[in-house]
Amino acid sequence: MRRRSSGGIRAVAVAAALTTACLTAALAPTAAFAATPYTASQAAAPLDATPKALSSNATSSPISTATAAALGSADAGTDAGISPAAGPDGHDSEAPSLDASPTPVDDAPAPAPAPAPAPAAGSPSAPDAEPAAETPDAAPKPAPADSTEAPSVIESGSTDLLDPPASVAPGAAASAPTPPAAPAAAPVAPTPFPASTWAAAATPGPGQVLVQTDPAGVDYAVDISWAPPASAAPLGYRVELFAGRSVTNSNALIARADVDATTTRYRVEGVGFGSTTVVARVTLLDGASALPGALLSEPSVLPASSTGALSDSRAGTPTLTSPTADGFTVTWDAATGDPAPAGYALRILERRHDQAATSANSFITATLDVGATTSAVVTGLQGSSRYLAGVVAYDLVDGVKRFRPSSPTSSVPAWSTEYAAQTLGSRAPATEWSSTPPAPTADSASSLTWQGTPTTGRYTGGSPITGYRVDLLGAGIGLVSSADVAVAEPAAPPTARFGGLTPGTAYSVRVAAVNAVGVGDLSDFSPVVTTTGTTPGTAPGSKPPGYADRAALEAAIRAGSVADATATTGGPVTVEQGQDATVPIPWTGTHSGEAWWYGDATFAATVSTDGTTRPHLTVSTKDLRPGAHYLLFVSDDALDGAAAAPGAETSVVTVNVVGAEAGTPGILTLDDAVLRWGLNDETNNGAYFGGCNYLSAGRTPDPGGSVVFGPSQYSATAGTVSIEKPDASGRYVPASWDTKCLDRTGAPLSSGTGTPYGGNQFVMTGGTGQVDTATGAATIQWTGDVTVVYYGGLSFWYLSDPQLTVENGTGILTATVGGFGTDMDDLARWVPLADRTVTLATFSGAQVGADGFTVTPDYRGVPVSLPSGQTAQSRSGADWGAFPQSFIDFHLESGQAAYWYSSGGQADAAKTAQPFTVGYDAATFTPPTAPQQSAEKASARVPAGKLPPPRWPASAVLGATPTAVPTVSTDAPSSSVVIIESPVSAALTDEVVVLLVALIALLGLVVVITGVGGGLVVRRQFN
Repeated sequence: MRRRSSGGIRAVAVAAALTTACLTAALAPTAAFAATPYTASQAAAPLDATPKALSSNATSSPISTATAAALGSADAGTDAGISPAAGPDGHDSEAPSLDASPTPVDDAPAPAPAPAPAPAAGSPSAPDAEPAAETPDAAPKPAPADSTEAPSVIESGSTDLLDPPASVAPGAAASAPTPPAAPAAAPVAPTPFPASTWAAAATPGPGQVLVQTDPAGVDYAVDISWAPPASAAPLGYRVELFAGRSVTNSNALIARADVDATTTRYRVEGVGFGSTTVVARVTLLDGASALPGALLSEPSVLPASSTGALSDSRAGTPTLTSPTADGFTVTWDAATGDPAPAGYALRILERRHDQAATSANSFITATLDVGATTSAVVTGLQGSSRYLAGVVAYDLVDGVKRFRPSSPTSSVPAWSTEYAAQTLGSRAPATEWSSTPPAPTADSASSLTWQGTPTTGRYTGGSPITGYRVDLLGAGIGLVSSADVAVAEPAAPPTARFGGLTPGTAYSVRVAAVNAVGVGDLSDFSPVVTTTGTTPGTAPGSKPPGYADRAALEAAIRAGSVADATATTGGPVTVEQGQDATVPIPWTGTHSGEAWWYGDATFAATVSTDGTTRPHLTVSTKDLRPGAHYLLFVSDDALDGAAAAPGAETSVVTVNVVGAEAGTPGILTLDDAVLRWGLNDETNNGAYFGGCNYLSAGRTPDPGGSVVFGPSQYSATAGTVSIEKPDASGRYVPASWDTKCLDRTGAPLSSGTGTPYGGNQFVMTGGTGQVDTATGAATIQWTGDVTVVYYGGLSFWYLSDPQLTVENGTGILTATVGGFGTDMDDLARWVPLADRTVTLATFSGAQVGADGFTVTPDYRGVPVSLPSGQTAQSRSGADWGAFPQSFIDFHLESGQAAYWYSSGGQADAAKTAQPFTVGYDAATFTPPTAPQQSAEKASARVPAGKLPPPRWPASAVLGATPTAVPTVSTDAPSSSVVIIESPVSAALTDEVVVLLVALIALLGLVVVITGVGGGLVVRRQFN
């Protein structure tokens, strides 16, 4: 630095460069933050009023305008910088001046030196550099050794400078005078300046942005107005104001705000005096992202000071001391010269840091009238924040404030340096604007998952992060929903899930961290992701839940995998047929999914909840018949095969549709009802002899004794009865003699564990009666016969004329039964059994639907009384139970009793009662799909009680000479098993049987003689 030796005249241009570089720090706002508009009520509030916390989406705009650019979360009542056009809702604070006066330079260093000039334009900036002005002519001065801030540059002699040197005040001496001592006045409470009220004259054309200033030259706000291109229809705009002539340097950003599509004018208060150049950029928003092709204004040069100001003398550089939780003390030297200023405007600038920007920048926070004093205590600011200050002297001319050029801003230390004006309290979290959140991930056509990164370091606001608010935005939609995400610990990454979305739509997120103070600044848009389109299987309603029909759903309810929420939601819901039903959604929290009607798995509606009070879904009943229906609520996760999120469990609510049939509301008169039932799995199992157990339509005539039936003794249809079984797809098709002992894939049934069951069902039509869908009552009578065949015909019985009665969901199914009794201890016994009425099944929880219902009879946990000598009932394990007592009593005479109650053997699981289905109209009723078969049975199906009648006379057995297949198994040294199998039926002569028994006696063997798929066991006990 050079000094004049004659009169101590300093190098004014160099001093101006230093002060300008310092002030540049105040005008280099970070790309992360902009100001929140003041309201009229805020304008009247003192600066030290209690800060207010605003939600991250506290605007009526669908794209969350103000908080997207909130300066410090808008939870301090004094934050301000951008305001709407002049009027009562205008911004209530002023902005920093872009002007500075030369600071006297003595041999001793200044108490708070400003950063040195930056390299020439176009050269790289240091990591924490301040923005440069336009192309400089003056040589740069090196930065102080202890500063990490890069220097700024002054354009010597230019009138279009970011920080021009000040002119000498009228009447002042050639050398800068020593400023007088500050007045001894006590600090005063600052008062916010009101918003500017001047009107902008020009109106922009389509695709144009205008920057205008006060036509009277008194106020120093900047008015930005724009008009979108004629072909554009944005959902909102992003408004930005930059210092200089370029919008590519994010460090020169003065202010930013997002506004909705109805706003086309915004005003930035207090930009400053000092022949500063500014330029505005307006970006169109589609609701989920910023669109390309932003609109730019022409550069505009702001005046050096207010028209009519009485002096150009400036206040001294302010000093910030004594920080508190929400403020600090500011002192400065008074402006020199005559006349003395009438007062001072104190401008507060918040310094923010953005890792992706080349410097930390300062945004306008507030402009305060402090009167004719040189000291002020500022309160009501955000905690855990760094601030700068500038002071503008003003004159009163005809009662109007005329502003002089601004003082330099207070010194700007490096971020690594302790800072005297960093407030000590905490604040809502900040955001790093240029570090956008990660894009969400499309899980399906209607759901997204998002996982972010934790907010850490200086962005936490000095208080641990407790959660996040995640806004989901859709292209062409705007704000879709918000998710409040709690985190277990501050460093945990947030995750959120959104459902009920529109296929083929672009979505993004904006995120605000939350701490104990409140919801913080909202981030920029994440990258967009598009949900899959409406190809088959992706549109709502195109992927049915995993329950093929009502029977499968009711089985899931009984198993506990689907919750019946009817009672917990205040149901059931009753609605007149054809009217819309309002059904409570049995979910808590924010979820999405679909609702389906059962009956017959018909899509009803998409479902979305936002975590508020109990939501409701309105669905149409116009295609439903009168009766009780299930409305199934299933989440997107469950539809995609994943586990449902907590609070979105798969659930049903009962809806009673009341109609008017047969002259009485809700009463259905039936004349062709259908009953479908397979009794239990043991009735569809492979047999140890005779091939298998199966069903035959009609009554098979008395064969005169125990014999294995042939084709002439089997009927697939007889009168109202037919026999059906599932094919490979699970669809029920007519059974036949050739398929009765095959599984659905065509493989022969086995009595072991290697194959599934046959799945035969009798289908009995022509049922008559009535169903009251309003009360859930039903009475239906069928006429028809079924023969239930065990061991190929060696033992069988008849089931005839079943009758169903249901009352309040509880019911009974009775029938006439008959047949023949046999006894393994008396091989010649063949006793006709008189017909009698027994209870086939009892049940509860029946939902009498519009077209029918499926219910599982009681079995598990049902005890039964047995006579002495009969195999005892096992009452332990998951499958213990029994068919009704009268049914068991009948089979004590038939010889099959142990097949209908738990006896402690491996076959107990196969004895449990299978669900039966009732349809009200056989002509239109859609039969259910058979459950998916497993590759293996659950157990070996060998009852531990009385075995299938084993000692049949050899003359009762039809078949060819058996072929020996040695399969040897032993449980103890004293016994062995030899199984003799034959691929075709073969007759065994009495001589063969005698020889085999003799072989048993000699060798100590248990010999098993089998036919197709089964065998005859001849046992001798050896000790």
